[in-house]
Amino acid sequence: MPVSPRAAIVGVTLSGVVGLTAYGYSAYRDVRQASEAIAEGMLSSTPRTAQPMNKRIWTQVRVGMTKSEVKALIGIPARTSILRSGPAVGNDEEFWEYGYASEWFAPIPNSRAHVVYFGTYERVSRLTVPDSPDDHR
Repeated sequence: MPVSPRAAIVGVTLSGVVGLTAYGYSAYRDVRQASEAIAEGMLSSTPRTAQPMNKRIWTQVRVGMTKSEVKALIGIPARTSILRSGPAVGNDEEFWEYGYASEWFAPIPNSRAHVVYFGTYERVSRLTVPDSPDDHR
């Protein structure tokens, strides 16, 4: 039995609505899960302690090392983030915190953490050590 043009349009419209509804629910679920994870991170204002830093190994980290060399030497960092330098393009520094980690959304590294900064070409540009006001270059 042939389908009338009007029935075809109604069928396509209904399948589109059902598809959009399913997509809308899926998108809503994904957004809700992401929102809950972000809220949990923001509400946990207590800095996280990580593995204590082995000071003997830390002294082997040098300016100019690659990310993979740092990771092979001292392991995966407790937290990584980007230190925004302002409106200038290309001046942002990625930093890795070891031994102590800031809150998830903290814009700067924790003062109690060993921090490795990466600059140009993703190489170590500087290091900071807790209890030391000076950067070690």
